[in-house]
Amino acid sequence: SESTVTYPVIYMFDGQNLFDTQTATYGKSWDLRGVMARMAAADPDLAAVIVGIDSPSDKFDRCADYTVWDWTFRLRPGDPDGRPIKATGRETARWLVSVVKPWAEQTLRIRSDPGDVTIAGSSLGGYMSLYTEARFPGQFGAVLAFSPAVLDFPMHGDRLRAFLANRGAPHPARIYLGMGDAEDLEYIDDSHVLVASVAPLITALQASGHTEIAARVVPGAVH
Repeated sequence: SESTVTYPVIYMFDGQNLFDTQTATYGKSWDLRGVMARMAAADPDLAAVIVGIDSPSDKFDRCADYTVWDWTFRLRPGDPDGRPIKATGRETARWLVSVVKPWAEQTLRIRSDPGDVTIAGSSLGGYMSLYTEARFPGQFGAVLAFSPAVLDFPMHGDRLRAFLANRGAPHPARIYLGMGDAEDLEYIDDSHVLVASVAPLITALQASGHTEIAARVVPGAVH
């Protein structure tokens, strides 16, 4: 509490999955406390504060909070038993930028310069990270999207790509896209669907003016 050192900050979706297996949705956390401790021990300049933002425990509520255009959760196209999703991702992004971020900057010893501010998430959290950076340019200097769920079916990924491509990037961010080649989701038949979604996502980001884009397909990695 007496230190004057400030740190870069990473805002991450699905906060319940980041640190503790007891709160993690599938009982397996990212162990970011351990990861960051090892990184900082190896290089103090890599130390950072992570602000985790919990998502709803109900998967359909999470789908609503983490998407921007209304859609229907279906396991297969034409499935008559789909669950309508009323997307509230616009409100989620606005709340993160207008409430969470100012609170963190006032409360924690973190830096606010965009070059020291990252937004990150996995699956639909990756979707939301890409959307939030584009919606609020100049707030985040980097985006980490792990296994981003940006598929035309079922969550209208084409609409997010169009938004990204047409939005323009007056303050281009550094962007990382990571995908495993063994990913498995209940609404896809094979991992190739997710791997194939990376290239058009890169094209949309490039069209908007982003130039520092790193994309990686990890052999054997799952969702």
